[in-house]
Amino acid sequence: MFKLKMFLRSLLGEGVWTVVQRFSMARRHRLIRLCQRETRGIVRSGPFAGTIYAHDSISGGYVANVLGIYERELHGTVARLAQLGIRQVLNIGAGDGYYAVGLARMFPDLRVIAFEMEPRGREFVREMAERNGVLSQIEIRGQCGVAELRDALIAPRETLVWCDVEGYEDVLMDPGEAAALRDAWVLVELHDGKNPGVSDRVRNRFNATHSIETIWQQARTASDFPFSTSYTRSLTPEQLAAAVDECRPVLPGVTPMSWFWMTPNAR
Repeated sequence: MFKLKMFLRSLLGEGVWTVVQRFSMARRHRLIRLCQRETRGIVRSGPFAGTIYAHDSISGGYVANVLGIYERELHGTVARLAQLGIRQVLNIGAGDGYYAVGLARMFPDLRVIAFEMEPRGREFVREMAERNGVLSQIEIRGQCGVAELRDALIAPRETLVWCDVEGYEDVLMDPGEAAALRDAWVLVELHDGKNPGVSDRVRNRFNATHSIETIWQQARTASDFPFSTSYTRSLTPEQLAAAVDECRPVLPGVTPMSWFWMTPNAR
């Protein structure tokens, strides 16, 4: 996607590219306002339906978040969690709090440690937690390195590690560095586009201790946008699909993104 944008930028020239980007952002904000009005800022569907959302998203995925279709590939995994007996979630790369707050609402006895390196993200996590009445369940921390991960994994057999760190999983998801990972459940988003080969390296490290299921990214389409107005009807299907694609569309000839759901063999 980055290479495609750079190609278009060079093809159009800086002046035209700036205009295109300005109108693209204007369209995004207009669709965000539409979703805010229709949902009243409450997650509309999915496992976290009813969650009061923050006023925006640091990841640019607000529309998908508030519609409840954000990372819908993982909805089945979230549904399994009630059967695992977990008491703690380490949400590494918590973003604006979608999972930290959503999981805390689902499981009132759950403790969540939300690691987020961006100060604005930490503000969003706190705002969402307060608005949903779960701040007492969530501990908000900054960046997670190997040392911080080791310190947090004090009860790995009762812990789920939910990791989305834009390629840094290559460092964190290593039982050789954090031995307690061998006993924890792990859901990790993989970023081979940013860190080539990271999926293979993570798989090799956990093959001996975990059963590993690959979950593949699915394409989004205009039909995923549920609201119809005169404005949305003026947009192309591609533009509506872009509103819900979470900034990672499935492209022809490009391997889609994936997650590993890893269950300790001892379970």
